[in-house]
Amino acid sequence: YQRRVHGLTNFFGYFDVPQRLLTGTLVGMTAVTVTHPLDLIRLRLAVQRELTGPVHSMRDIWAEGRFRAFYKGYVPALAGLSPFIAVNFVVFDWLKTLTPRHTEPSVSLLLGSVSGLVAQSVCYPLDTIRRRMQLKGKNYNGMAHAFRSTYAKEGLAGFYRGMAPNALKVVPNNGIRFMVYTYLVERYHLKRRK
Repeated sequence: YQRRVHGLTNFFGYFDVPQRLLTGTLVGMTAVTVTHPLDLIRLRLAVQRELTGPVHSMRDIWAEGRFRAFYKGYVPALAGLSPFIAVNFVVFDWLKTLTPRHTEPSVSLLLGSVSGLVAQSVCYPLDTIRRRMQLKGKNYNGMAHAFRSTYAKEGLAGFYRGMAPNALKVVPNNGIRFMVYTYLVERYHLKRRK
């Protein structure tokens, strides 16, 4: 993130909310592209009891459509995780401007937790669609079909099913991530170049 901040600051001459969103989006896109197959394997192992392990899961996915099958649900993942990371960093950076004590571990932990909760609230519907599209079998013809079907069958609440338990994971995870991030930035002087 810091490396992208430096690059975009040099390119634009400043670094404001649009550039922060772009940086977070680029970081998110990279993360999704690299980790999506692993997330799919994990999801399949959790919901398909007949799978005996990661290798069995990989073979099952490969049989569905070779390499392409490992990226089932990729577009909604990209559409959900990239904005999540972007919103996360923008909110965290904005919250830091509200307190001069943002480098203290307890404060950065709190700010990171709040930014994670805000980002999850904004992006959770995309995560719901991504997970539904990743399930075995062809349930949807694409992201738009998944959205329409979910809304028709379950209404708006269908997009937020499971959000509370997810927050129990996201909020502390995000708080800890930003606390460590802030510590490392301060410790190793990784601040934005002027």
